[in-house]
Amino acid sequence: WSGADVERRYLKQWFLRITAYAEDLHAGLLDVEWPKTVVRTQRNWIGKSEGVIYEFSIHQHQKTKKIAVFTTKPETIFGVTFLALSYDHPLLNEVEVQLPLAEKSREGKAGVFLGLHAIHPFKNEKIPIYAASYVSDGY
Repeated sequence: WSGADVERRYLKQWFLRITAYAEDLHAGLLDVEWPKTVVRTQRNWIGKSEGVIYEFSIHQHQKTKKIAVFTTKPETIFGVTFLALSYDHPLLNEVEVQLPLAEKSREGKAGVFLGLHAIHPFKNEKIPIYAASYVSDGY
């Protein structure tokens, strides 16, 4: 600790839901005369991704739940051998698992088996579910 005082301040801010304007923003980048690196940075910042959402079933306590998984590479679905959830995923509130402090820091690539399995949507096989430090929630 540095010993500096910490003060909470409420600031007037604007929040824009960029995803609602992603198509228009991407189209507008075709009309600007900016360096390619700047255009690429803007495209990445807008964050529009095209892909597929797959649903995996989880059977827990005689209930079936679904986990939606987004991927920009739908052709990789048959190679899926496990699911990795972020430490902030709501499913972690429903299972008894202790995430070690080192793993909660999100440094490195660490994972913890949740004691649960999902059903692969095409192969109908059980695959393990992990909480992993490298997974972002809400992509």
